[in-house]
Amino acid sequence: PVAPPSEDLDFGWLHQGDAFGLGLLREDDGHEVVYKSEMAVRVESCTCKLLALTRRCLLYLSDAVVASAMAALEQAEDPVQLPRERLREARLQRRRWAGRKKRVVAQEMLFVR
Repeated sequence: PVAPPSEDLDFGWLHQGDAFGLGLLREDDGHEVVYKSEMAVRVESCTCKLLALTRRCLLYLSDAVVASAMAALEQAEDPVQLPRERLREARLQRRRWAGRKKRVVAQEMLFVR
């Protein structure tokens, strides 16, 4: 029997200096930003430092730097808040791959006997 595929989908790696949770900087009403994320961030290291940068922190920067950062932020895709269509497509691809893998393994098992 073939083990069922894991429900976890890997959407890549974050490296030193990368960011997630960009909704914190996009909201400007000063309240805590709560948005549903369908992603989890898993740390595969013995050390990890997470820094939360809020919109209020940007007040210490010059207006030009803030404007540049906000323009870049509008173009950026938040790694933990992907569009639903992209998640749906990734899940569909995983199911197709699992079905194909199961058929190949079953076929190979026939030849082994």
